[in-house]
Amino acid sequence: MEAIYDGPIDYVNFQPSAVILDDIPTLTNDGISIEPIGVNPGIIVVGIDGNLSPLREGMLYKPSGCHDTSCAQTYTGQEPVLMDHAVVRYKI
Repeated sequence: MEAIYDGPIDYVNFQPSAVILDDIPTLTNDGISIEPIGVNPGIIVVGIDGNLSPLREGMLYKPSGCHDTSCAQTYTGQEPVLMDHAVVRYKI
């Protein structure tokens, strides 16, 4: 049954092992990258509190390049803002 339902990743001795992938994506092998993206009002984002909510006027958010609360900004509701998002690339 395992051969029929085999997934892209197996776990051997509690460590992930690529099955049909060339490699498991990580930050160190460029399989995962953090890139800026324009975010419009109403789009679901991760707020300063770590919860998902729509971007709205008065909301605290972390702009692109901000990794802690000291650089958080308050959204004015006027225009799109740049925020970071993770991009994962799988090679089969």
